[in-house]
Amino acid sequence: MATKPSGQSYEYVLYGSVSPANHAALLHRLRGLCTGATTGGSTFTDREITYKIEAGAASSKVKVRQSLDAPDAPWLLVYHGQLELGDSSRAAGVRTVVSAACSHTLTDCLSYLGFMPIGELVLKGQVFRKGGVKVLVFTMYQPSDVTDLDSIQPFSQNYLVELTAFASSSQDRAIDELRNFAEYLKPIVQMEKTDGLR
Repeated sequence: MATKPSGQSYEYVLYGSVSPANHAALLHRLRGLCTGATTGGSTFTDREITYKIEAGAASSKVKVRQSLDAPDAPWLLVYHGQLELGDSSRAAGVRTVVSAACSHTLTDCLSYLGFMPIGELVLKGQVFRKGGVKVLVFTMYQPSDVTDLDSIQPFSQNYLVELTAFASSSQDRAIDELRNFAEYLKPIVQMEKTDGLR
């Protein structure tokens, strides 16, 4: 899966879920909406590990993402700020994101700094793009062995849907892009700004 922009940016986000019965209809809709998606969108299989560090009464979390489809690709270190939902009139949540591509020794470095792994997921799905909007349709799995992906079991039968748009500063244009795109996905999936996926 393509990585997030390097450095700090603002991420505008909407979440949803779709049942297996509506999954094919959603992919068909996305192929029609998104540029270069005639083959159904790019597939991805990512490993995601959440690390936490305690600093007195405060704590911080970061995520490490590894592409299992391209094992030699750089790993991605991502810090998400607190999701700001704002008032009810704002159509999307927003949070700061800091990300960087790293070598495969990243997990060793985090452990040396005092970070502890607190959770691990495998994400499998498809990614679509239209303009500045990225769409993920995926399933989350809890791996017992990332070398044997055929044996992993999903947390839910439903597919999760995530719409994101990035900007270098707080911009209403990104929110408008997400809101307009989400309207095209109705009634197959209802997108919300609540961070209820993970």
